[in-house]
Amino acid sequence: MEEKEILKVCSELVGEITEEQTMLEESFYVRGDQKNASEQFIGLSSLELVEFIIMLEEHYKIAVTNEEVMKFIQMRDIVEFIKKELMIQRERELEIEAASQRLFGE
Repeated sequence: MEEKEILKVCSELVGEITEEQTMLEESFYVRGDQKNASEQFIGLSSLELVEFIIMLEEHYKIAVTNEEVMKFIQMRDIVEFIKKELMIQRERELEIEAASQRLFGE
């Protein structure tokens, strides 16, 4: 999955939470606690961020640990995490498919 597609989904999910249409960029910060006032944030409170992570988990059928969430500084961190998790899912699917073919000759 391409970064643009992931950012589009993330933007839609944030829009559902905030009821505002937005287009996130990889450079946007996840939390509003950075020091530079010129930095752009995704605009979610702590509770909304939790809701956003849950929505990501449901949409992509992935699990995001608290440790991973703490590593999310910018949107690019979330995008890279999702890409990695989707690649792992795809590898598992291919392994299962190969094992099934070996067992059942399909």
